[in-house]
Amino acid sequence: MLAFILARDTPPYLYRQTERSLLSVLPGIKIIVISTVQGGDCGEQINNALAASGEDWFLTFIAGEIVKPALAGQLEHWLRTVHSDTAGAVLDDASGSPSSFLPEASVPRGPVLWRKEAVWSGHFPGFPTRSECPFDQYLFIDKQHQVSQKWKWRPLREELLIPSPLPPPPWLKEPETRKWILPLLLANDHDDETVGHDSHRQPPRISIVISSYNDGAYLPWSVRSVLAQSFSEWELILVDDGSTDDTAQIIQRLSGITSRIRGLTLPENRGKSHALNQALREARGEWVLELDADDWLAPGCCAELLEGAEAMPDAAVVWAQHVQWQERANKQLVLRSVSRQAPVMSPKIC
Repeated sequence: MLAFILARDTPPYLYRQTERSLLSVLPGIKIIVISTVQGGDCGEQINNALAASGEDWFLTFIAGEIVKPALAGQLEHWLRTVHSDTAGAVLDDASGSPSSFLPEASVPRGPVLWRKEAVWSGHFPGFPTRSECPFDQYLFIDKQHQVSQKWKWRPLREELLIPSPLPPPPWLKEPETRKWILPLLLANDHDDETVGHDSHRQPPRISIVISSYNDGAYLPWSVRSVLAQSFSEWELILVDDGSTDDTAQIIQRLSGITSRIRGLTLPENRGKSHALNQALREARGEWVLELDADDWLAPGCCAELLEGAEAMPDAAVVWAQHVQWQERANKQLVLRSVSRQAPVMSPKIC
């Protein structure tokens, strides 16, 4: 069986501590350390290893965790009695509620044991790559939620792990980051089947437009935030503004998720204004929301913006606060600040 240790950019002694304790409990296990020290993509590393493996099950750990001897017996019993509709095992607290799903710990942990077949299910098979979820610390809980829509999880009620002794550094602003990111990760995708919306017959209230010029790597996360909207009466127009990267291929793939997403390819790059004007000719919504390729929406964004618009019938433009993130050299996103906008825009200022 494979075991992955999510080390990211933590000190080496932490994953070595987990490695030693795991080998003492399961001596024959193959361990793969997942690191971002040299700019590695955690999801991609795990997916590549799983694709090359013939194992049906695998384990995941966080660097610094210590594995208790009881895990071996629990694992053997669990695999003998598992049902075919079960995706894996999560740790439970003493009350019997799955603490690994939304724990009080500084970073949500996610499952311990996974069924490989379940991980490859859904719109985004495998673990999310950085373009699909740029927050590596939530890699496991993100995939757990995706899998939970079609699979069940079984609890492990014994105390099998000792958590890592090292909390996230203060500059990562983990509590604030969790506040902004977890609601998006734990939102359900609202595609045609889940909301019963026919994009070809009923005009949407909001047309969301994303114009991309060589920003293909950012599109999956941005589009995912649109799919997670609590408001369902939207369409999404993805404009390839003459890109020379793989934007066209990415838009083609994302357009296949739901009929409410349409791609528009421009033969040459003539700037963002031109691209948006082309999208406006295709838009069928009452309102237009322009979203940059490297930005994303909170799950309630469309609903709140439309509520604000309906409260002011004469309004022509609606806007809101935004959260600023800093992208480090290793592509890690760090929370910077929340910008708050004035409640009313004066025509004289415009």
